[in-house]
Amino acid sequence: MTHLFTPKKIVNEENIGAKLKRARAFKALGLEQVGQKLKIKTAYLESLEEDDYQRLPSGLYSKSYLKKYAEFLGLDYKNLISGNKPTDKNAARDENNNPFSQPLIKKSRFIIFPKLILAPFLIISQPEKSLLTLNNTIEVVGRTEAEAEVRINDELVLNNNDGYFSKIITLKKGLNNIVIKKKKKYSQTKTITRQILIK
Repeated sequence: MTHLFTPKKIVNEENIGAKLKRARAFKALGLEQVGQKLKIKTAYLESLEEDDYQRLPSGLYSKSYLKKYAEFLGLDYKNLISGNKPTDKNAARDENNNPFSQPLIKKSRFIIFPKLILAPFLIISQPEKSLLTLNNTIEVVGRTEAEAEVRINDELVLNNNDGYFSKIITLKKGLNNIVIKKKKKYSQTKTITRQILIK
């Protein structure tokens, strides 16, 4: 009796998050390293690798983060998402709510709205204004929006999920100017300067 063998197509069940994680591990990169390079919060990178898109910002940020992360790891973004829709393991997302499955809107259908300029939010809890000290270092501590970019003397400083940040600054003898800048999309740049005099 002859048995007919019918070949079956092997379906690759590896999801997008697993591919990202495997590519990062192959390059021996840590999430914090990648986050600093791409200026994307570590929590968002973890969400992409876990296919947990509910923890990502709404709108087109999710798609932008995925594209940026994939290209950084040397993955083809179009091949990554084609035939491999992101799956949220925490909740079944409706197709219409999936940020990766939305069709591109034709340019003629766009309605241009004026950008809303939000009030800047930047608080420096220490140091105080016009401080005199004998120490050659000082810690700058403050808070802003979690997704905002903070720079102290033009050096990028990471803030946590609540927006808190801190950095130890080395002082030189005499007058030191410490310039703290906060920048966020669709928001004005906020700048605060502290002058520290060291004897």
